Parts: sequence; C-alpha cells; structure tokens
Amino acid sequence: MIVVGIDPGKKTGVATYIHGKLYEMHTINAHDLPDYLDDNIVDLLVFEDSRMQSVLFTGQQLSVGQRLKIARDVGGIDLQCGTIDRWALANGIRTIGVSPKGKGGKLDRREFRAKTGWTGGSNKHGRDAALVAFPFRHAQPEAKNLA
Repeated sequence: MIVVGIDPGKKTGVATYIHGKLYEMHTINAHDLPDYLDDNIVDLLVFEDSRMQSVLFTGQQLSVGQRLKIARDVGGIDLQCGTIDRWALANGIRTIGVSPKGKGGKLDRREFRAKTGWTGGSNKHGRDAALVAFPFRHAQPEAKNLA
C-alpha cells in the first residue's frame, strides 16, 4: 500500500509511505504537483485540507495588510486542495482531507525523528506532508465489490 501525504502551498510538501514506512519526502512547486502525482503510484492520498477549517488563528495582532496577505495565501491553498480532489477523482484514487488543526503542530527535526524514525534530511514542508499522512500510513486498500 502506497500512501502519499501532501502539505499544499507555494512550496508543497510531499511524503510517501510504502507499507507503513516513510520512504521519501520532497518539496515541490505547487504547479508541479499534478505531474508529480501522475509520475508516481498512489493508493491513498492524504492532504492537509484548508477548506475544512473556516477560521484562521494567527496568535498575534496583525495589520490589515498582513491579514489580506494571509487571506490571499489561504485562498490559493484552498484552490490547490480542490485541484488535488479533482486529480484524485479523475484517477480513481481515494483521498482523506485533514484539517490544519487536526494535523497538529509543527515538529522540528528532532521531534520528527522521534515520532517517525526518519533519519534522513527534512524541511518543514516535507515533515508536514509526512505528519498529515502518518495516522493513515498503515491504511488497507478498499475492498472491491466483485459480485
């Protein structure tokens, strides 16, 4: 079973689990994601779906300009989430969307290694992609109705 995790954004994190083990992580440009997915085998696609969380929490006082930039960035990520859904539907791939809050907080390299056992290099985009798929890394294929 190949589970691919995606952290959408301008710099999109992609992580691949094969039979439950983290195999690789990449950071790619958002516009390269469909080609990346076309070139790889995917049984289950798990992604951080910004559309599942209507309220943004920044934890700090922001200017109007800063709030508008965040809104624009989130709108772009919402669009990317829709593109992921459409790609998966067109290719018969099962998806699971995870809200940003549901994914949990960011982990640094040390915390990430302790949780996943990954000893290779990583960046925040790849780690986020791996973390969004982590709870589903042992997913089983859906049964096919042969009747």
